[in-house]
Amino acid sequence: MKLTKYILGLALMAGAATLTSCDQENEGAIYEDSVYQNVSFLTSSTSTSTDQTEALIPVDLSRTMVGEAYTANLSIEYIEITGPDDAGEKDLTYGYIENGNVVLSYGNGTQQQMTQAEYEAEGGVKAVLNPSSLTFAANEDRAEGSLTLTNMNPNGYTYKVGLTLSENDAAILKIRWRTRNTRSTR
Repeated sequence: MKLTKYILGLALMAGAATLTSCDQENEGAIYEDSVYQNVSFLTSSTSTSTDQTEALIPVDLSRTMVGEAYTANLSIEYIEITGPDDAGEKDLTYGYIENGNVVLSYGNGTQQQMTQAEYEAEGGVKAVLNPSSLTFAANEDRAEGSLTLTNMNPNGYTYKVGLTLSENDAAILKIRWRTRNTRSTR
C-alpha cells in the first residue's frame, strides 16, 4: 500500500512537472540597442500671426542619441489653407496641398485641382524648409532650421503646415508588454 502511494505520488509530481511550461522561445532582450536617433521637434506646434505675405518660422529639433554627428531629414507633409469667414464667392475658402497635388475650394462652391508647381506659378503660397536636412554636430542634442512661407494672402487667411521626420529619425517609444498566462477556474 505504501509502495502504491509512493508510486502514485511520483506519478503526480512527474505529471505536474510536464504540464508546467517555460516560455523560453519568446524570451529576448527587453532593451535592444537602438539604431534610431530619437529625433523630435522641440515644440509640438507653433502659432504666429502676421499681416505680411511672408513668414520665417523657426524649426528646432532635439535628439537623445548624442555622440556622433548626424543629419535628420525633414519634409513638408501638407499645407492647409483656410479662408476668412467673410470670404466672397470668388475667394478661396479652403485649400489643401499634399504630395504635389492641390485642391482648392471657393466661396461659390466650385473646386479646382492642379499640381503644386502650377499653383505656385499662379502665385499660390509656397513653403520651403531651410535646410530640409538638419545636422547635429557631434555630442550636440539640438539642431536649428526654419520654414519660410511666401505668397501668403494677408487678408485673414490661416496657413497650417505639417512637417515630418523620416522614419529612421523619429523618436520611437518601444514598449514590451507581457501579460500573465492564467487560466480561469470557472
